[in-house]
Amino acid sequence: MTDVLREKPRQKRAEETVGFIMEATAQVLDSANEAGFTTNHIAARAGVSIGTLYRYFPNKRKILEHMVARETRRKERSVLTFLDRAGETAGTNLIRFVVRTSLGAFGGRMTVRRRLLTALLADRALVAAVHETRLRILRALEDKLVENEPGSYRRLTEAERLCLLGAYIGAINATLLHTSQPRGTDELERQLCALMAQFLSKGGRFDGLSASARSPQ
Repeated sequence: MTDVLREKPRQKRAEETVGFIMEATAQVLDSANEAGFTTNHIAARAGVSIGTLYRYFPNKRKILEHMVARETRRKERSVLTFLDRAGETAGTNLIRFVVRTSLGAFGGRMTVRRRLLTALLADRALVAAVHETRLRILRALEDKLVENEPGSYRRLTEAERLCLLGAYIGAINATLLHTSQPRGTDELERQLCALMAQFLSKGGRFDGLSASARSPQ
């Protein structure tokens, strides 16, 4: 995923500064109306000068793009590390970790996610990059499920993978866009886990439908 930073931080202090700007942006997005979301507000909340902010970001849109790219990379590292160290963890727990990591993005602040979604949905390059990351995570999950429980789980076809991601991300986005005060609820987590399990399970509902389609009666 392409980095949008105007100047890449090379020292720990510079990395911390960018981190402060990211957290400040999330706080402003979570609390301010549209008029209150400015680079001046972000810099003030981060405790840095506006000149320091502009050293790394030319405008607030680039800040949002970096937030998404940074969080997407963080989620991928978190999931891949977990799967690599998961040993013989049960499939249901593997799926739950992936779902919780997804819902926990940006500290679980769903209002932040909603505003990022509405601001950046038309950015085709960014959306495509995020989609490719999601595909890598899903393939890694499939591999671990099949490795641990080959009798219970299967690898998806590319078409099935696209359908699962479409349904999964669509459910999250619908929650963000069509709920006045969206929250990452336990019920949403349960439903997303069930959706994943249905697609990935051998003999599950979606596996059965695809089998019926291949062998019409």
